[in-house]
Amino acid sequence: MSKDFLKLNTGAKMPAIGFGTWQIGGERWSAGSETENIKLLQKAQTAGVNIFDSAIVYGQHSGKHGHLESRSLELLGKAFSDRRNKVIY
Repeated sequence: MSKDFLKLNTGAKMPAIGFGTWQIGGERWSAGSETENIKLLQKAQTAGVNIFDSAIVYGQHSGKHGHLESRSLELLGKAFSDRRNKVIY
């Protein structure tokens, strides 16, 4: 893991390396289980990653109310529900 950090205008630091979440959306890739993906995200954060690339189209699906939702964003929310102030996505 790179120890290089960039300082944002807000004063927050982010590592030079982030984590892209397209692959854990599960549509075109064989994503792991929900539990495996949450552990993967948490391990990345523990190793120093605090920025996660996400988008509504990463595992896009229609939610129960007909709104578009993102599997990757759902996993990020579950993985970091207790440490939301420590990650950016």
